[in-house]
Amino acid sequence: MIISYSILMHGLRVYINTVGTDIENKHGVFYSRRDTGPYYRWHYVEEKSRWCSSRVRLDLVPNSLRMAQKAVPNALRAELLSHYLD
Repeated sequence: MIISYSILMHGLRVYINTVGTDIENKHGVFYSRRDTGPYYRWHYVEEKSRWCSSRVRLDLVPNSLRMAQKAVPNALRAELLSHYLD
C-alpha cells in the first residue's frame, strides 16, 4: 500500500523502523523526513492524547528504516501536515 498522496507532498516521506523496540509500540512509531532535511521520530503520547515528535539523528541505523507500508493514522497525518507547512 502506498502512503496517502497528502503525506508524500513536497518530498515528505514516512518510515517505520523494522528493528528494535519501535515495533512493539501499541500505536506504532513513525519517522519522517522532507527532502534532505532532518529526521523526526513520531510517537503517540497517551497523557496528551496526541502524536509528538522529536528531531533525531539516524546516521546510526539508516538501514533499519523502511517506507511505511501500513496506514499512517489520521491524527498523525494531521500532525505531519501541520509540522511541514511551508
